[in-house]
Amino acid sequence: MKPGDRTWCAEQRPDARVAGLAACQHGVIEHGQAVAAGVSGTGVTRRVAAGRWVRVLPRVYRIGGAPAAARQWMMAATLWAGDGALLSHRSAGELWQLDGVGAGRFDVSSTRRLRSGIVRAHLIGGLEPVDRAVVDGIPVTSPTRTLVDLAGVLSDGRLELALEDALRRRLTSSARLARRLDELGRRGRPGVGGLHALVAVRGSAAAPSESALEVRVRRFLGQWSIPDPIAQFEVRHAGRLVARLDFAYPGSKVAIEVEGYRWHSGRQAFERDLARRSRLAALGWRVVHVTSRRLLDEPEHIAAEVRAALAA
Repeated sequence: MKPGDRTWCAEQRPDARVAGLAACQHGVIEHGQAVAAGVSGTGVTRRVAAGRWVRVLPRVYRIGGAPAAARQWMMAATLWAGDGALLSHRSAGELWQLDGVGAGRFDVSSTRRLRSGIVRAHLIGGLEPVDRAVVDGIPVTSPTRTLVDLAGVLSDGRLELALEDALRRRLTSSARLARRLDELGRRGRPGVGGLHALVAVRGSAAAPSESALEVRVRRFLGQWSIPDPIAQFEVRHAGRLVARLDFAYPGSKVAIEVEGYRWHSGRQAFERDLARRSRLAALGWRVVHVTSRRLLDEPEHIAAEVRAALAA
């Protein structure tokens, strides 16, 4: 038996039932749930007045000194928004831990018109089962639907970061996303055109980028009118794999390597990297190395290096 089962509830006193349910909901409970557990409306008021329960949103309470946390607020927002409500938009992106999504007010999608200074409620006509998911007990839009919603609230750069992260972690696929976009795009949903373009440009067969920095580098190349490279290109010699390059222009034998310190620190990694560079040089490849710091501090130098290498 578990919290929520009728038999379990019948065997517990009201406060024990409430505590058990709150434990499954990140320390919060909704007024109707408390009443169903046997606490009267007057009892709720008395517990709040005594400081045993803390009101966090209308008709939603934090129980028994549970520490406040982001996921507690996320759970509270969905309870406040009512049956069928889902965490959505930026909050869903944060819960899925997508790159490019920052914290802010809590977003929920609901069929009810709601207003709160803490929670941003998005009115919807209903979500399909394919749009629904649960993360750590919190009802949330699926990764695919989250990306569709984020398209209306994120810049193109941040949206691309979120998209590539979701694809890299296999939370969705290009085909699944394109299919859902076609189903939802006809309803005039904001941002769908931009997301459709990102999916179309990268193609369903393209390998996902391996880091957020790679996404930034690819966007940087486009901004500087540098031809689009092939991502994750394999260099082979005599039937053996020599290197897998982050970005490559095979016709010119020019590579762009995105260097993150955590992937190249340590003596063994350093030695492997030197050997790899030597093998590439022996085969006539020129490599331009890009770090996050260089991308921020000297973008014009990187652009000049890539253009010179391609021209040579």
